Amino acid sequence: MPIIDLPLELLHLIGRSLDQNDTRNLISTSHRMHSVFQQKLYTNVTIGRRNANAAQSFLYTVARNPELAGYVQSLALACWETYDWDTHRDWDIPRDRQKTTERPNFDGDLIRKLVDGATEYPKEEKSKWLQDLEGYYDDAWLALLIPRLTGLRKISLEWPYGSYHVDKMLEKAAMNGGTCLPHLEKVNICWWDTENAVRSYQMHPFFKFPSVRKVSGWKVAENAKEEEEEEEELEYFDRDPTEILKGSSLLPQCSNVTDIDLSESNAGEGMQQWIQACKALKSFRIIHGGPVFSYDNAQPRKLYNSLSLHKSTLEAIWFEHNDQGETAKMTVIGWGRLSIFLP
Repeated sequence: MPIIDLPLELLHLIGRSLDQNDTRNLISTSHRMHSVFQQKLYTNVTIGRRNANAAQSFLYTVARNPELAGYVQSLALACWETYDWDTHRDWDIPRDRQKTTERPNFDGDLIRKLVDGATEYPKEEKSKWLQDLEGYYDDAWLALLIPRLTGLRKISLEWPYGSYHVDKMLEKAAMNGGTCLPHLEKVNICWWDTENAVRSYQMHPFFKFPSVRKVSGWKVAENAKEEEEEEEELEYFDRDPTEILKGSSLLPQCSNVTDIDLSESNAGEGMQQWIQACKALKSFRIIHGGPVFSYDNAQPRKLYNSLSLHKSTLEAIWFEHNDQGETAKMTVIGWGRLSIFLP
């Protein structure tokens, strides 16, 4: 029996074992295969660095076919192209038009319509946004794409240096109560480079999304740079793009996050804002990453003081400090049935 004639139940079983490439090839064989497997093709989306056009092409696809946007449940983004802050210090400097070579044709009418629909942006910011969209900077395109994926449940971001538009989009989405992503439950962040880290305040907006329950990260630092280094950076640039979210403070008990999991990270102040923001934290894990990611030493006592706010709800805690090959010694402090391990 040809595969096209198999019962729907068997086709769905077959679909479970297919990767994205196989699924893409299968749906191109017939109208029936397209209708059966189209949703699976869009359920888990990865936008990587191998295809420089992926962000733009996918935005055009979901903007022209809005029902496809609702299929996406998981989105993974590799480090994306941002505004070149080392070369341009002023938004008014023209972009290098060579960046548009071998790109999808720019649909100006559609893009302007989408940007105009972002009513929370003032006219000046929309103008800057359009300028970077025309320059095909991924940062600008992803800021337009992500809020359209209203069925999104999980997002993974390999955060680059210099992100402006994505940060701005997250800030505005948080101010609107995260209504653009009403089903988002899991957020995973990692830093793009081998040195430094994602600044913890860059993840603050996700704590304000009512649906988010788990936040995990790799190379996250509460104090990612020393104060004097930050001052030098602010003098060098007209505007530091990572400062966008620095004022995005978290109010106590404003978040429904229940699980925090951090690797190769640093909690210079005991992740106080994150932990205090949670209404009922259930699990917390951190593996201290050392000075290559942050200048701050491990602060287990500060973590203990922060976590003590949730001693009635915490079910699991893990702190690990591996510095120069030596794992920190542990002692046990008990909170009823729960044990906390501290060096």
